Amino acid sequence: MTNFFSALSNLFKPAQPKYPPDSATEPAQITQSKVLVIVFDPVMDKATGVTLSQRQKWYRPADLITGFMADMLQVSGGMARYQIVQRVDVDEFPAKTDGFRYNPQTYLDVLHGVTSPHVPQEVNYNAIITKYNILQRVAKGEIDEVWIFGFPHAGFYESTMGGPGAFWCNAPH
Repeated sequence: MTNFFSALSNLFKPAQPKYPPDSATEPAQITQSKVLVIVFDPVMDKATGVTLSQRQKWYRPADLITGFMADMLQVSGGMARYQIVQRVDVDEFPAKTDGFRYNPQTYLDVLHGVTSPHVPQEVNYNAIITKYNILQRVAKGEIDEVWIFGFPHAGFYESTMGGPGAFWCNAPH
């Protein structure tokens, strides 16, 4: 019976990470990642030019980007550094996997609880990857990472990974 419980408990142990262990003989290396930043912040009123983040009095995307970079530098002890190689401000609601897009009014109706969010809720990542030539840019060494800034109900995961070595991190890979 003890073997049964031991075997059962082994089923629930976290998997061992599949990356090389730290080297006791080599110093840690500073990483410098080249980042493409895509900010979805649609204009809600064409007459005034007020964006969604301005209308809702949310943090400015520029401040979020700067703050994130500073936080990563601090928590990594100066080892994780980022260079924004391009920032793209997108004046549209991203397409969902079925092609649906909110407009300013339909989005505000969801935000204020007048209607339910569209289903499926997930954003069409393939459309973004294609539109911004992400695979080609990674292959050419132009970018290492893509940071996408969105808003509630935009359909983005906290993070998603692709390419060799991708793993689950709050999103499919």
